[in-house]
Amino acid sequence: MPLNYYHILGIPSNASLSEIKTAYKQLAKKHHPDKNAGNINAEEQFKIINEAYQTLSNPEKKHLYDNKHYLNHQNTDEHRYKYQTSYTTNYHRNFDFGKYQPKGNTSAYSKPITPQKGNIKFYILAFVFIFVIGSIGLTLGYFMNNYAAKEHLKVANDFLKIKGYEQASSEYEAAIHFNDELSDAYFGKGIVMMEAMRDYNKAIIYFNAAINLSETPNPYYFEKRAFCFYQMGNFDKAILDMNIALKNPKFQTGENYYFRGMCKIKLGMKKEAYPDFQLALKQNFQHAEEKIILP
Repeated sequence: MPLNYYHILGIPSNASLSEIKTAYKQLAKKHHPDKNAGNINAEEQFKIINEAYQTLSNPEKKHLYDNKHYLNHQNTDEHRYKYQTSYTTNYHRNFDFGKYQPKGNTSAYSKPITPQKGNIKFYILAFVFIFVIGSIGLTLGYFMNNYAAKEHLKVANDFLKIKGYEQASSEYEAAIHFNDELSDAYFGKGIVMMEAMRDYNKAIIYFNAAINLSETPNPYYFEKRAFCFYQMGNFDKAILDMNIALKNPKFQTGENYYFRGMCKIKLGMKKEAYPDFQLALKQNFQHAEEKIILP
């Protein structure tokens, strides 16, 4: 039976893009491998969450998904999903505010108490004071955490430049701890997994988080994820990611054109690879010369 992505994210079928993204962020934080070290189940759940988000946040993929898997079950499932808070929990919150006393109750406790004006003024002032102090505390805490996260990110990037992978990894984790929406920290952690650990599967998980948490993802994220897909033999996805990266002029390099051409070769698309090798050769990427294939 196909996965129900709405069920996984705990949202109704008419959820907006903003609601979809909010649900993804909450679940990604909860099930991210960094917060569930050694938990294989959490890692699998995180993959499924990403799969659901990438489908429902893309209008074309969502339309295809709805037509193929969801609309036939919408009427029977909608009520249950409305109150779903996560794809692992389904419960309703019930609150009991007590019962009113009978009208005929003449006990002393049933007599309404009329607060004095002085007391009301005091309570209002106290509430305002607490609210202001609380707001200042939250704001200060936010800026301090954000500052700490950026400092750890800076140190991590410095270690990464000199291939100090172990120190870089620790610093990236610290940055994520202080700000779990810092996309560059997830990306850096993905680079460590890719270059030092050769764990391309986990690297893709971090690159996915970096992409999904960014309003405008850096093309560099797609370029590196394409490399991981290539190493895992997923050449179709590698081409799609490299297509996104190549839309940016800064990434239209001979190496990237050559890379896309090699992906096409792996898929048996020799004629389609020819233009990529030609573009790579024009940018003096000499390895492309031996791959030139006449159409």
